[in-house]
Amino acid sequence: MKTKENRYIAIYARKSKLTHTGESIAIQIDKCRSYIRSLPEYDNNTEIKIYQDEGYSGGNIDRPDFQRLLTDCMADKVSIIVCYRLDRISRNLADFTQLNQKLIQHKTSFISISEYFDTSTPTGNLMLNMVMSFAQMERETIALRIRDNMLGLARTGRWLGGTTPLGYESVQLEHTDSMTGKVRYSHKLEYIPEEEIIYHTLVNKYFEKGSLTAVETFSHQTGLKTRNDKYFSRYALQAIFKNPVYASADTDTYHYFKSINAQICMDISLFDGKHGLMVYNKLDQSTEQSHLEHPTEEWIVAVGQHKPFISGKQWVALQDRLKNGQKRAYRRPRKNTALLSGLIRCANCHSYMRPKNYNRTDQNGNKIFAYMCEEKSKSKGQNCNMKNPRGNDVDHFICDEIKKLPRNTSIFMQQLNSAEQLLLKESNHSQSELTLLNVSLKDKDNRINTLLKTLSQIDNSITLQYINEEISKLHSEKEDIERQIKELDLVEQDKSKIYDELSALQDKLSDFSSTFDLMPIDDKRTALRKLVKTVLWDGNTVHLYLTGSEDIFSDTDTPDISEPIERGCK
Repeated sequence: MKTKENRYIAIYARKSKLTHTGESIAIQIDKCRSYIRSLPEYDNNTEIKIYQDEGYSGGNIDRPDFQRLLTDCMADKVSIIVCYRLDRISRNLADFTQLNQKLIQHKTSFISISEYFDTSTPTGNLMLNMVMSFAQMERETIALRIRDNMLGLARTGRWLGGTTPLGYESVQLEHTDSMTGKVRYSHKLEYIPEEEIIYHTLVNKYFEKGSLTAVETFSHQTGLKTRNDKYFSRYALQAIFKNPVYASADTDTYHYFKSINAQICMDISLFDGKHGLMVYNKLDQSTEQSHLEHPTEEWIVAVGQHKPFISGKQWVALQDRLKNGQKRAYRRPRKNTALLSGLIRCANCHSYMRPKNYNRTDQNGNKIFAYMCEEKSKSKGQNCNMKNPRGNDVDHFICDEIKKLPRNTSIFMQQLNSAEQLLLKESNHSQSELTLLNVSLKDKDNRINTLLKTLSQIDNSITLQYINEEISKLHSEKEDIERQIKELDLVEQDKSKIYDELSALQDKLSDFSSTFDLMPIDDKRTALRKLVKTVLWDGNTVHLYLTGSEDIFSDTDTPDISEPIERGCK
């Protein structure tokens, strides 16, 4: 196992769920380390680097640390990948076959310590392909078994868990298994009258206005909110309107789902309109993006046990309306020159302020824009009427103020330097205290050792008692000193971290001042996010808060940056 020059051995560990069952990440890494150390070619100079993904499935290779490992392999930094078991890398034969070809091209070997094979040998490659074929077959068999179980559950129409939709709550049902006599539990959806009214209000408003944005504005203006005390956003409204749980299981919904090739697991005679729909396997649970859907061919449609809110005909009409609305929906322009989007907030309602473009340019050819409070926009000025600042001027002002910070004459830099000096002074004091404590600790150890030697040479019981009491006292004092040393060490670590952050902030500010004007727009935004915590606009004054600091410019005088006047525009 001779690693190539400037290349290291990579250990990869993965665990699907953040649980205490199965082989933990730490156990996998320890076993891989032990395996590497057991090889005769290993020495203390062998570099080992750890890559680990916890909470990620092996069904695909879209995992953060695994992607980082691949990048390093493609850069010829890795000589060998060692893992505890092959399925830690991938459960998918196609993925692994592709991956192995790339590893071969970059002369990176792969070792699985549980299956005992090494791709640097022909036998190891053969064994690898055989094992992966069986793993793929097992995965497909498990998937088929899960699908059969899901079809069986779907026919019961029960609620399988998760966050209940607006208008419903989950109630537990109890029944006795006729075969075993055991008590079994299941769940169904029970409607909530107050929330059913909210659902009908939202749907009726959408049919009236024909726009999700209009319904969102209606939510803001009337104070109609979700269970989490949030206004209904366009995305939340769309999810509610598209959810088939509210639709009646009747012939209209039966033919609708038949037309999109969904799997309907019940006969049409059961779609009698008395109950609502349940659609299983709709969302893709294998990713962290909960809104992603499986293809409609994989959906399983069944009749539920709950009360529907609207007829199948109404629900299908709602889907058609949503589909048509998407075609003519307003597309917010992606390109703008705003630098403070996501940083600037309204001081009145604390909502974010977003760029609003105007069809004009300034004397330098830059598009003129303003920052508009989101709550003002969504409530049409009812809940907030904050004046829109000229975005170009706000951006220019904030950037200029930050570029002034690195100057040694600036108040901020003086405060920064004073903070560093104070930290150094406190650190020196702590070091002196630590030195005294360590000397005292050593003295206690010496006295305890001396008494222990004396103890072995004395037979007098009274003397022995006094010596034991003295040893106990010294031991307590020693423990107290060790506690103080530990606390001081932690304080020193915190001080060191703060000092490093202050130094890094100085470096960032210095780089910002000298290179900012030359940066592309995206780099400018990234630089500002590293330095700025938030920017508040109160209608007259810009308040700048830097990362990790208090209000720095709460009273900074700013020029008049009120909303620009549009001429000849709607």
